[in-house]
Amino acid sequence: MRAWVYRKSGQPSQVLKLEQDYSFSNVSHLPIKIRVKSAALNPVGYKAIKEIPSIVTHKPAVPEQDFAGIVEECSSDSGFKPGDEVFGMNSATEQIKNGIGCMAEFTHTNSAVLVKKPANLSFAEAASIPLAGLTAYTVLIKQGGIKAGSRVLVNGSSGGVGVMAVQIAKAVGAYVVATCSEQSASLVKGLGADETVDYRQSDLLGSLTQKYGSETSRFDLVFDAIGVHSLYKASPGFVKSTGSFLTISAPADTIGTTVKTFFQMGSSLFQPKWLGGTSVPFKMCWLEAEKEHDSLVRMAKWLEEGTIKPVIDSEYSFEDVPKAYERILSGRAKGKVVVNVQ
Repeated sequence: MRAWVYRKSGQPSQVLKLEQDYSFSNVSHLPIKIRVKSAALNPVGYKAIKEIPSIVTHKPAVPEQDFAGIVEECSSDSGFKPGDEVFGMNSATEQIKNGIGCMAEFTHTNSAVLVKKPANLSFAEAASIPLAGLTAYTVLIKQGGIKAGSRVLVNGSSGGVGVMAVQIAKAVGAYVVATCSEQSASLVKGLGADETVDYRQSDLLGSLTQKYGSETSRFDLVFDAIGVHSLYKASPGFVKSTGSFLTISAPADTIGTTVKTFFQMGSSLFQPKWLGGTSVPFKMCWLEAEKEHDSLVRMAKWLEEGTIKPVIDSEYSFEDVPKAYERILSGRAKGKVVVNVQ
């Protein structure tokens, strides 16, 4: 099969190669083979290509986890049949251990991370959902415990996870304030945000404290989809005493920033208030996709009903995967970057 493959770490433009006759070496434990129609890019995808050494992860590897396609082959007890239109993921475990991703004509997975595609979605739209949607759902609902009436601040609301977080929070009846650029405000408000705050203003943290510092306007939960340590340090000024700060990300594009990020996370988690720590509970959230099949089913139902919708920044042909990575690496994508494989 044709597949985009990297055999060493580095910039996607330098190490990704389109191979014409590639095959995965270990898929016997994965009962479902998918003909990939569309695949979506994620920040974790390009970070894996750039930063993770071969001693940690299998190489050669096919990048990315999010796909939509058609079941080509499956076991009789998988819950699917050949010809089913589906969307889902390659798990992080399979990527790390076996280099199995979806930027290829075929991929392999299991039923825990796969559901049938709603008929009202294109393959590109469906591919844009799994990782970002599951992450937002898990953080907000399962770990954050938001409900109708909760006040939620979403930082990074126009990115792939952010656009899902705004919609999911609104779906359960929360009041949502979202940070984004002035240019993205109309998009984010169109997704349901009650208010937007321009993160490019000169004193964002002071503005949040001033506007949302009273007891009635403070937040129950801050969801930081970018990884801004200074936002957490300032959070006692606008988060309730019973509130919390959850993040999924960190600006770890180089070894130096990776080390710095871990020190900051340690400070956030363990530094007592009397040593300069912050009183708001901090949690770094991780997605274990294999345990979230019920969440993926809920997402599919919401998509079918129109409660939430995909947000696609741009689409690229399979031959233009390097251009797709240029787009996501630019930091200007609003929603998801998708590759149409076939």
